Formats: sequence, C-alpha cells, structure tokens
Amino acid sequence: MIVRYGPELTVLLGRLGEDERLSPRRRAALRLLARGRSIVVDPIPDSAPLVGGLDERVTGSLVLRFMLRGTNEEMIRHAWPGPEAPINLLIGAANLAGSAPRPRLPFLR
Repeated sequence: MIVRYGPELTVLLGRLGEDERLSPRRRAALRLLARGRSIVVDPIPDSAPLVGGLDERVTGSLVLRFMLRGTNEEMIRHAWPGPEAPINLLIGAANLAGSAPRPRLPFLR
C-alpha cells in the first residue's frame, strides 16, 4: 500500500536526506535514492508483461527497508507529506512504535 505513494515517498526520502540526526553516509544515500526515484525514464516499461510494474514496487520496498533501518517514528512522521493512514501502516509494520496497531495482513490470519 505504501509503495503506491511514490511522490510522497520521494519527498520523504529527500527530507530525511536533509535531517542532521542521521549519519552523513545515510543522508547521502537517502538523497541519492530520492533523486533516483524522481528520474522520469523507466528502465522496464509498464507495458512489459508480468514485470512491468514490478520494478517500481521492488525498488520502493528496498528503499523503504533502507530508510527504516536508520530512522525512528518521530523522524518519519515529521518528514511524511502525505495522509496519515499509509504512514501509520508503515510504522506499525516496521514495529517502530510500541503502541502502534499492527496491520492486519490477509495471509497471516
């Protein structure tokens, strides 16, 4: 669900890339990832069968994983420009908040 918010994710990465609380190495990587996500050229066209939209989802997931390793809930909430529901899901799924409700995943009943 969170990967659908591509522009917001790019803004989030850019804002976290400017946050002084992160190490310089992680800030540089987040800025580079934000710039890479804003490139208009699509390496795998969406019209390609089976893998068309997969590249955006995979890169979005990897970027989220990298971002979550070096941040905390306060930093993410402060930098997130979008609606509350996706960021609550992200924080709950990453277990960044002790009291955040865990998302209900259909395959883990």
